[in-house]
Amino acid sequence: MRLGRRQRLFLYVGIPVPIIVLVYSFAFGPHLDSLKSLQQVLPVKRGELQSVRGIAEEQKATEAEIAELKQRIEQRGKGFDLGGFVSSTASSLKLRERCQVELVPQLPKAGLVYAPSSVKVSLEGVTLKELTDLLHGIDAADKVLSVENIEISLPGFGKQGLQVEMTISTLIQR
Repeated sequence: MRLGRRQRLFLYVGIPVPIIVLVYSFAFGPHLDSLKSLQQVLPVKRGELQSVRGIAEEQKATEAEIAELKQRIEQRGKGFDLGGFVSSTASSLKLRERCQVELVPQLPKAGLVYAPSSVKVSLEGVTLKELTDLLHGIDAADKVLSVENIEISLPGFGKQGLQVEMTISTLIQR
C-alpha cells in the first residue's frame, strides 16, 4: 500500500508531535515547575539564612557580655558589701554626713547562682556636681552596679541643694 504525500506528512509529523508533547509534559513539566518554584523560594530562604546568621552573631555577643559580667562578679568575691561600697564612695566625695544608705530586703530564690542585692540611698542638700560625681564613682567602679531608680527633688523653703533618693542594685554570688 502506497501512502500519499499528505498521509506520509501526517504519519511523520502528526503522530510524533503529540507523543513528544505528552512525553515533555509528563517527564519534564513537573521538573520545570519545581525548578521555577525553587527559584522563587531561594531568595526568601537566603534572606532567612542571613537573619539567622545575624541572630547567631547577636547571641554570641550577648554570651560574651554575660561571660564578662560573670567574671566581674566572681572577681569581686562572695563577700561584697554593696552598702559599704556606696558609703565609702560617698565618703571619698565628702558626702558621708549627707548620705544615708539602707539595705533593701530581697526574697531569697532557690536555685539561683547570683542573688540580687539592693540599697536605697538618700542624699540631702547635695549639689548637682556632687550628685554627678557620686554617680560617676558608682559607674566607674568595676563592680557591676546599676542605678534602678532615681528621684531628684528641690528642697523645701530655706534649704539648699537637692534631695535625691535612688536605688542601687547588683548581683551577689552565692
